[in-house]
Amino acid sequence: MDELRFVTQGRYVGILSLLYRPFLYYAVHHHDRDSEVNHRIEPLVQKALANCAGCKAGVVIDHRHHGTWFACRQITTWALLLLAARKSGLITWDQPWHGASVNMDFAHSFQVAIDTLRYWEAESPDVVRAREAIETLRDEMEAH
Repeated sequence: MDELRFVTQGRYVGILSLLYRPFLYYAVHHHDRDSEVNHRIEPLVQKALANCAGCKAGVVIDHRHHGTWFACRQITTWALLLLAARKSGLITWDQPWHGASVNMDFAHSFQVAIDTLRYWEAESPDVVRAREAIETLRDEMEAH
């Protein structure tokens, strides 16, 4: 993929993340309260989750450039959103999300995020801390 296309795709995915994140936030915090609202925002929540799961679909980078740190920051955000959705009971690692139009393998997407952060952690100490924090949260969640 040429660099202009890669950067443009990154911007597009970043905008989608900002656009759909509030719906995922609402679903994580209120999914068991108002079924009418939940039903109306479900397609938007699916888009947010698909965006979070998108790191397995070619957004991952393996060469350093001016946007590498920003990509790591976005991947960290996706991993945290997946953990929040999992903790709230909205998703599970072992089955596709209910009503999803495409199969979203959240466990694989989460592992790709961890692997990508691990790949880049020698470049920046904050990437190490982000990966460690995400893994600690996952481990605590799995312990309960």
